[in-house]
Amino acid sequence: MLSSVKNLFNKAALTRGLGQESVTLRKSPFTLERVSANSVASRYVPPRIRGRPWTPSSDHYTIPETLAPVRDNFPVIYHADIAEHKMDYLEDLASEVMNLVEDHVEGSSGALLVRNLPFETVHQFNRFINHMNFECMSYLGGIVMRMQLDESVWASSQEPPEASIDHHTEMSYKPKRYPSLVLFYCLNSLLDDGVGGETTICDVRRVFSELGSGLLAKLEREGIKYIRDIADETVDVWNWQGTFQTSSREEVERFCAEEGWDPVWNADGSLTYSYVLPAVIPHPKRGHDIFFNHLSAHHETLWSTNPTYVNHPIGRPYPSNTTFGGGDPIDAELLGVLRGLNWKHSVGFKWQAGDLLVMDNMHVAHAKVNILTEGSTTRNLCVTLCK
Repeated sequence: MLSSVKNLFNKAALTRGLGQESVTLRKSPFTLERVSANSVASRYVPPRIRGRPWTPSSDHYTIPETLAPVRDNFPVIYHADIAEHKMDYLEDLASEVMNLVEDHVEGSSGALLVRNLPFETVHQFNRFINHMNFECMSYLGGIVMRMQLDESVWASSQEPPEASIDHHTEMSYKPKRYPSLVLFYCLNSLLDDGVGGETTICDVRRVFSELGSGLLAKLEREGIKYIRDIADETVDVWNWQGTFQTSSREEVERFCAEEGWDPVWNADGSLTYSYVLPAVIPHPKRGHDIFFNHLSAHHETLWSTNPTYVNHPIGRPYPSNTTFGGGDPIDAELLGVLRGLNWKHSVGFKWQAGDLLVMDNMHVAHAKVNILTEGSTTRNLCVTLCK
């Protein structure tokens, strides 16, 4: 334990009975204590990454053997110790966590992990988010299927456990609507040691600094072309009705127009559109260049290594793909090098119920390690996206 933030509050508890209302003062503390990375890393059993099934480019020579554990200040870790009546001090708890977000996520680290928070339901977590006064946003038009669970809370993903999710900065394939902060909350977890299921975090600043000048020059010159071929719900579980949360083509067209996309409806009911975005953009608040894109996570190899698509018909497009802006394909070697750098600069931890992970989406990418072992491998995560 490195430091302790303590809060003592006198709160009014309203009690109603026999037509009368009485007010009693109750003093109850909670603490948020800084935890060393070593205390978490020393108990961590990392999953194997090199050669991992259903993981894009996992056989590439740059992929590390195993996932690294958390390191000093990435993420910054706190443990919450909250007295009884856990939900009575929600506003004060939210205020203190918000202070930690400002100090560490929006500061040099870029990532914060707060453990042992008391929220047992999506609704409780949503109330907590509302008290943090974030401007939350929806996931409409996103690349994976996500169900909205509450006003500001979405399911983290609805893919099978054995499917991996490549490293990405959230919604960086969208020109106008992407979050600056991403918050994951763990409602419960029964993961065995070393089986996977981690939400890894990757310091994109380090990745950017190690990318070869030749690759960067071509990317900065041409940008990245994003291609979407989204099937109808009668054909595929990944479909435009789920992507846009509507069965109305007019609503989809209106959404696409706001983004600057030119949608095409195909004879089989599928939807196609493409557009080019820069691979490197200025930070929206600070102005320095950041590597902010879905170069690998939007590429068709994400789908060809997904167990859901093992019998995908030859010739039918995958739901998404990327090329260089001029149309040249992105070859396997380039993808392998980029994914190798992403894994090299990633860390992981074993999810526990009550964990809150907050990331600066401009500087920190995340991924999901798939779960391959039968047994106690359940995890239940939800996510909030903030502008």
